[in-house]
Amino acid sequence: MNEEKSTKLAKYIKRQFDELTPAAKNKVWMFWPGDRLVKAARNLGSGASFLEALWLAEGRLTKKERLYAVSARDFEKLYVLAQNNPEAYDLLAEICSSTLCAGSDLSKNQRAVAGAILQGVMKRPKRSYAGQTLFEEGLLTDTVAKTAALVVVIIAVNTAWLGFGSLFSRLLSRLRTGRMANIGFAIMLIVSVGLALSDL
Repeated sequence: MNEEKSTKLAKYIKRQFDELTPAAKNKVWMFWPGDRLVKAARNLGSGASFLEALWLAEGRLTKKERLYAVSARDFEKLYVLAQNNPEAYDLLAEICSSTLCAGSDLSKNQRAVAGAILQGVMKRPKRSYAGQTLFEEGLLTDTVAKTAALVVVIIAVNTAWLGFGSLFSRLLSRLRTGRMANIGFAIMLIVSVGLALSDL
């Protein structure tokens, strides 16, 4: 779709939306992502984590009083996320503990996860680089220190690539060496794709 058709379509949708009654506009808003954004913002305001707020807004997770409910499929997705995401781990643990505290039965998967958490087999993953605090004194000091560390890494990596590229360009300027390098890269590419596909 080109820009002109996109513009015409957007204008048509706007005209249709403008002709709706306020009640109908509200109903349309409920099905568009805007409503989920508002719900997520409300959930964040009530103290939910970012992941919990999004899942509650999308309806993948429900919460009545302190009891969470989630489908088996979404519980499995949350389990996969919890391997590397501390927020997902906390939400997973909260789902299991809220179900236990309410006296409800855990599903087979929930029992396995709750047991793994309680026994220490499944541990809370560490936070990412951005989630770590280097300096407790203040956010500005911490942000400046992290930015400085990233700048040093960026300069070092890009300088190394520049040196490697200039050295390699001299080798590839010779016709025979260039062809051999291209064939070698093609073979490495095929092997790496084959290895990646064999893992699937």
